[in-house]
Amino acid sequence: MKKRYTNLMGKLATGALLALGTMFVTGCAKDAKQDITEDTGEGTRVVIRVEGIENGQGSPALKAKAGSGTASSGNEARLVEGDGFDVFVSQTSQITTQSNLATAKRRTTSNSSNGLRAEAMPDGNAYRVYLRKSGETALVSEPFTSGTVGSIPVEKGASYEWFALSFNSTEEVPAGTDGSVAIDDHSGVLYAKGEFSVPSGDGDVVVPLNVTFKPQLTRVAIEINTMGMFAPIASANVSVRGGYAAPDAINVTTGDFEGTAAPVTVSYADFADVVTGQGDRKVAYVNVAANASENVTVSVTNLIINTDDGNTRNFGEAEMTQTFIPEPGMEQQIVLGFVESPLTTNRNSTVVSWARSNLYYEAGHNPYRFHHTNPYNPDPTTSFFAFRGHLPRVLADANEANQLDPCALVYPAGLWKTPTDVELRSLTSTSGLVLDVLGNILSILFPEPATSGTTFGDNYIQYTGATGANPAYTAATNSLRFNYNGIQTNVSLVSGLVNLSLGRVGEAASLWSSDRVADLAIVEVGAWGYVGATAPAQLGIPPRPARAIAGRSAGVLNIDLLNLGLVGSGFQNVRCTRNSSWNPNAPGYDPMPDLSNL
Repeated sequence: MKKRYTNLMGKLATGALLALGTMFVTGCAKDAKQDITEDTGEGTRVVIRVEGIENGQGSPALKAKAGSGTASSGNEARLVEGDGFDVFVSQTSQITTQSNLATAKRRTTSNSSNGLRAEAMPDGNAYRVYLRKSGETALVSEPFTSGTVGSIPVEKGASYEWFALSFNSTEEVPAGTDGSVAIDDHSGVLYAKGEFSVPSGDGDVVVPLNVTFKPQLTRVAIEINTMGMFAPIASANVSVRGGYAAPDAINVTTGDFEGTAAPVTVSYADFADVVTGQGDRKVAYVNVAANASENVTVSVTNLIINTDDGNTRNFGEAEMTQTFIPEPGMEQQIVLGFVESPLTTNRNSTVVSWARSNLYYEAGHNPYRFHHTNPYNPDPTTSFFAFRGHLPRVLADANEANQLDPCALVYPAGLWKTPTDVELRSLTSTSGLVLDVLGNILSILFPEPATSGTTFGDNYIQYTGATGANPAYTAATNSLRFNYNGIQTNVSLVSGLVNLSLGRVGEAASLWSSDRVADLAIVEVGAWGYVGATAPAQLGIPPRPARAIAGRSAGVLNIDLLNLGLVGSGFQNVRCTRNSSWNPNAPGYDPMPDLSNL
């Protein structure tokens, strides 16, 4: 019989086809777990053995929707506008959250402790192979065990479709009815299918069939990421809809699960830190019994984060959903990166989306942040920047190629930027010059009428008409408010940390733009910015009450005056704006800011 098998190999090579479950035509199967020459059957037959279990990587299509936002689709990252938050949505075909994966909790939709099995099928596990002639519907099948060669009689000159099913255990796979096979525990379901043709010829023909199984569940890594909210996650509700919590059966000819779809709620306890101790990225694993023809939706509600004042921010029923097409046997990662939503103004024909609070830097994890409560007079050593400087109290490099935009270093990288002069100017009604004494510009501002659309408080100027308010935020962050944190106008030119000597604290708000002054008639070298203040009531004709006034300022710069390679400037706050040219699908884009050259 072995001699007959060897002589037929040339004929068999033209009759064998490859499909989802791999069928190999080889002379001796040297690398096989068992050599099919161990077959002791007789007659024309297909000789079957298990090659192993394949674990692939997928790249499914996705759709995303937050709140009442419009869903979009495609294999790409995007920012989805939500109710009180925006979400940086991305999906990748590989699990990229490497830290703590060994200890992260895994969950299947049947509450089984078994995950997707990636090891080779152990000897003695049961499986069944089903055959039907091409163009026909009747199935014949035989049960087998891995580690042992088996065979099924076939006809010469006929073409067949084949299907293989296993529970990756010693449980025998039933023959089923009309292609439907009942399932008691779907957590280990393995599946394969393909085609082959039987050559015609003298004597018995032996067709070798090596079955490579594929897990039929879709393994989904769900990452909730609040780095763009600058806070650890306190809790969230997560559900997975579109799969089968406990499928009744599987159709062996299609590989589709059968039964009643039911949502699966993922407990917050199922999530583990991606990096230990950094609670702003958490991941959980769900093994979903779902069909490639049916969408699966991951949704997050009741997101609560811990804010920097010791309180929490609760987004309530606001929902973020992502819909994707599952690929059985694939590992798919869904990242829902929650980002603080902006306040948007439309003034002087200029639409700008502003951060709710000023930028500050705190060394360590996720160092570039916005204050959660937009506090008055926070620690100036973390929030006062030089013109085009990316570290507080440190002057910018005189070489523009070495300058970094600190707003672009907020997660996700590049979504925010330092405002342009045009953007800041849309908030102003007058211009002045900031020299070493702030009184120069205040003396220009104070005689002016109120800037339209402004109000004021004890220590801030505030704008009416901005959109984006949400109950999850405070009064100070639901309005575009600039606190009177002061300004340092004297031009410093020293290397390293500069000692701050702020003036007008409680009297003026000051912000940098990203633009240099181009009109050399104004100053020899300067940088545009913003100053806001409350002008006192004035008697006269016409009399003016106390009022908020915002002016365009031009701060003096010294460019490398002492050959230190630095831009000498004063120090002001920075209020970031959204970058309309941000493209998360640019080649090589990484949402993690590059902090290697700070």
